[in-house]
Amino acid sequence: MGRSQLLQVEEAGGHIGGAQNQQIDYLLREQEEEAKNPVYKVWLEVVEVEYIAKTHGSQCGFCTPGMVMSMYTLLRNNPTPSMAQLQQCLAGNLCRCTGYRPIVDAFRTFCTASNCCQRRDPEESCHLGKAEQDGILAESKDSDQFQVCSQLFKTDDLLPLDETQELIFPPELMLMEERREKRTFVFRGERMMWIVPANLEELLELKSQYPKAPLLVGNTNIGPNMKFKGAFHPMIIHPANVSELHSIQFTEEGLRLGAACSLGHVKDVLEKATAEFATEKTEIFQALVEQLHVLGGEQIRNLAWQFVLAFRQASRRENAFSIVNAGMQVVFKDETNVVADLRMFFGGVGPTTVYAKRCSKELTNRSWDENLLSQACELLLDDISLPDSAPGGCVKFRRTLTISFFYKFYLQVWQRLQQLLGKEASYTCSMAGDMGVDPFGVNIPERFRSATIPFSIKLPQGFQRFQKVVLDQFSWDALGQPVMHLSAIKHATGEAVYCDDIPSQEGELFLALVTSTRAHAKIVSIDASEALHLPGVFDIITTQDIPGKKIGMEEILCGSEVTCVGHMICGIVADSQLHAKMAAAAVKITYEDLEPLVLTLEDAIQHKSFYDHFKLENGDVDAAFEKADQQLEGEIHIGGQEHFYMETHSVLVIPKSEDGEIEIVCSTQYPTFAQTVVADTLGIPSNRVTVRVKRIGGAFGGKIVKASRIAAIAAVAAHKTGRSVRCILERGEDMLISGGRHPVLGRYKIGYMTDGRIIAAEVTCYANGGNKVDFSLMVIQEIVSNLDSGYYIPHVCLTGFVCKTNLPSNTAFRGFGQPQAIAITESWITDVATKCGLSAEKVREINLYRGQEACTPYKHIFDSRNQLTCWNECLQMASYHNRKISVEEFNNLNRWKKRGISIVPLRKGVGFSESALNQVEEAFKNKVSLSTTGFFKGEDIVMDWEKGEGTTASYFVFGAACSEVEIDCLTGDHKNIRTDIVIDAGCSINPAVDIGQIEGAFTQGLGLFTMEELKYSPKGVLYTRGPTQYKIPAVCDIPEQLNVSLLPRSQNPKAIYSSKGISEAAVLAGCSVFYAIKDAIAAARREIGLTGSFTLNSPSTPAQIRMACIDQFTEMVPDCVPESTPWAIVV
Repeated sequence: MGRSQLLQVEEAGGHIGGAQNQQIDYLLREQEEEAKNPVYKVWLEVVEVEYIAKTHGSQCGFCTPGMVMSMYTLLRNNPTPSMAQLQQCLAGNLCRCTGYRPIVDAFRTFCTASNCCQRRDPEESCHLGKAEQDGILAESKDSDQFQVCSQLFKTDDLLPLDETQELIFPPELMLMEERREKRTFVFRGERMMWIVPANLEELLELKSQYPKAPLLVGNTNIGPNMKFKGAFHPMIIHPANVSELHSIQFTEEGLRLGAACSLGHVKDVLEKATAEFATEKTEIFQALVEQLHVLGGEQIRNLAWQFVLAFRQASRRENAFSIVNAGMQVVFKDETNVVADLRMFFGGVGPTTVYAKRCSKELTNRSWDENLLSQACELLLDDISLPDSAPGGCVKFRRTLTISFFYKFYLQVWQRLQQLLGKEASYTCSMAGDMGVDPFGVNIPERFRSATIPFSIKLPQGFQRFQKVVLDQFSWDALGQPVMHLSAIKHATGEAVYCDDIPSQEGELFLALVTSTRAHAKIVSIDASEALHLPGVFDIITTQDIPGKKIGMEEILCGSEVTCVGHMICGIVADSQLHAKMAAAAVKITYEDLEPLVLTLEDAIQHKSFYDHFKLENGDVDAAFEKADQQLEGEIHIGGQEHFYMETHSVLVIPKSEDGEIEIVCSTQYPTFAQTVVADTLGIPSNRVTVRVKRIGGAFGGKIVKASRIAAIAAVAAHKTGRSVRCILERGEDMLISGGRHPVLGRYKIGYMTDGRIIAAEVTCYANGGNKVDFSLMVIQEIVSNLDSGYYIPHVCLTGFVCKTNLPSNTAFRGFGQPQAIAITESWITDVATKCGLSAEKVREINLYRGQEACTPYKHIFDSRNQLTCWNECLQMASYHNRKISVEEFNNLNRWKKRGISIVPLRKGVGFSESALNQVEEAFKNKVSLSTTGFFKGEDIVMDWEKGEGTTASYFVFGAACSEVEIDCLTGDHKNIRTDIVIDAGCSINPAVDIGQIEGAFTQGLGLFTMEELKYSPKGVLYTRGPTQYKIPAVCDIPEQLNVSLLPRSQNPKAIYSSKGISEAAVLAGCSVFYAIKDAIAAARREIGLTGSFTLNSPSTPAQIRMACIDQFTEMVPDCVPESTPWAIVV
């Protein structure tokens, strides 16, 4: 904690006394001493910093200090942690850049034992099984001639951990804490009061006086409600000093826990008790420990003839609220399977916990058999009814989960009954194909036992391979070497400066934006009178304050008509961010709704609401359809994606005293565009606007247009007030305003031969552009021109429409339309494979481009040989065919768990068909340099959309990705087992950077296709406005084995040092996980005789997976009424 933060605590709090003041003084003195003496460092932290930097564990660096401090906390409490403790330590940290693997590698070295050899040559012992090693070894022996390397860093270069150099926790503070007198603390703000009572009696008195005042401990509920839902509490009570609420006592009945005990402390106590006491006395403790690891799990304990289980399913395995959870208890009459008592409680299916009372009562005195199971499911559905518009949506899925959970409960209890009753018999149940149970108490078949086994998750590991530099290369020559990037140490220490780290300017004001709450409406009035009278408020900024161009003014601020929720209307400037936010919330806007309200792609199609469309045709599609042996039609919807950069939109505007000059410090990817927009908005020449970008905490395409508009609004505020203005968006408003990746609907008609050759494709795509065109026209061009996606289809008709809707405008995003294109293409590839009775990889291989002069539908000639090379190397590296056999064997042995495997080719064009976007400004369009230093001329990329001919990219990055997954057919949960990626990176300039980009891009694609789901209300309000509702991949979601290989011997004459720009290509690799999931679902559907093709939309969330695995339980739940208004819509 820095000095300024400590002083702010004093100023904001009202009164801090006694030990607290002494602790603050001590920390300040410590900080001053460290500033005087650079040697005064925490040794352990120094080692961590070096490890994460030299193992390439930072990219944008915004999350890195958090990673370091999480690990530091773990090591201070446990110098030799286990791998499980490391996994728990990192579970709460998010990274959007790296894919987590290098971070895990950095910290794995501190653990007592590792389950991975890590970075050894392929001939040595490895974590991979023999089947997996076969492919790697074969390739490695063939690789000797071009010297493949698998060491991104050298452990000898890392500082050794010397615990004797570590500072102990300051004894002075420990003594102060022990001697601290408990007393009441009162912190007063402008609108609310925070009270810390001294004891239980005082707490009870406060609650009697202020019954509505909430008790705040962990702040996992109250804080988010205040921030995102507008909840306000004039008083908050924090019972930190009430010892009774923090005590843990062992009694004869068990363990008594104080209500305010932290989950971490409870877990530690339970783990210690589990180790010290007999197993029969601690089974419930172990169950609770497992629950606490992920805020849930599936563990069973029994006391005589009593069984208790808990279940949960969430959108992400760790650090996510449950979609549905359940607790179930059954007590049997001694030495029988007759139910004496049954209780079942469910969460996530109502405003409060629901007790399935009728079902529990009806099943009492019944035998635990097949008839009970059938009736229980029917009774549960009667007990737990959800309206079709219930908050949270996914009503059919949630109701299905309730009976799926009971089925799991049934099976696990049945297994334990078998152990207690000691019965052995063969399975003869008439419902073996459905339930796997028997009315006479015999064993459950092995195929059904997987339903009772929860997924176990391990930290990601794997290998990374790249081509070694030539032997005669100079030692000082870094080209081709895995070199740590220059900011890595600063990232890890927290010294890297981002926009909001810049010190406050004298007289600086804060800007808060006022945005529309309606999706399509006329603004009748804006009333800021109340807001302007609030403390600290300086002024309001509206469209009338813009001194520059009025044309396009609505791009910056809206004054008459709003066209989406989140449309920026005006801004409030105040002396603090808190005051600005409070005032912005007080601005009253009167609307008059307008028609039509166009939100979804179907709405846009119905109303013909399009910005533009583009078309590519090649060959004679109609004639080809007539020649084709068979035809099929289908569609797929790919949902949008939030950029979720760690650093939100940030800008600081500093007006200068001379000639109306202005300085902009902005987190933007496109400083020139920001300069132009600000200059036009202020009506001044561009040379009077200086834009500085020190570094960006992630962007991925999301900090171009909106970043410039926010900078322009802040510039208007600075111009009007004459003061510096800072604007830092909070996560919720950033997500509301900024837009993201385009949702796309793809509809296709395919003509193919019975041997799997595809000869005709007619594909129409619709992209949801939102309320402004932004980059949408270019995105749809990229989608249309990449629908061949590495496959040669002789006759095509490809069309793409950009839809104009009442949502925030979607924009550029890593991959730029090509992830959506590959998902659409692979959908009809898998459909053809299903119809032909062939494997998907066979159909893919048959239709791949081949040869040195392959030709795209738009007459672009390219060398496709590296694409086939990547495909073959990925097949071999992944030991695909051996593992596919293993997957089939697993599926034959398991009814309720299924595995899937998929390999897909990748092709990503580098460059834009709009050549000006490969440079900037008018001079660059004509390749005229205005600088004496020169610039990279770039490739002539010209696409004539009228003729349907030209080039859309300077060159292609080729690759292939193979993924294997396992799904839980009863809950929709899935586990990413392994992914192998081969990428043609040319001659890599820095393999550490390239492999890091590949792993990070893959993880972003993994999120796009499997878990990142944007949810909108039927009125166009974004529900998912923060990490609580919107889940990006965490370390628990990365494949347990993630192997990356850069294709050796590759050349690229069109880029510097024969390199390639690969930062976006691996986003496409995420679809290999999606189609592996679809392969697993297909295996589940075959269990009930469903062998045809089916639609699986992206992302493949637990709801999508569960409801696609059709079985007797899904069939028991009725569909929602079509006429009902859903809670959320698919846009």
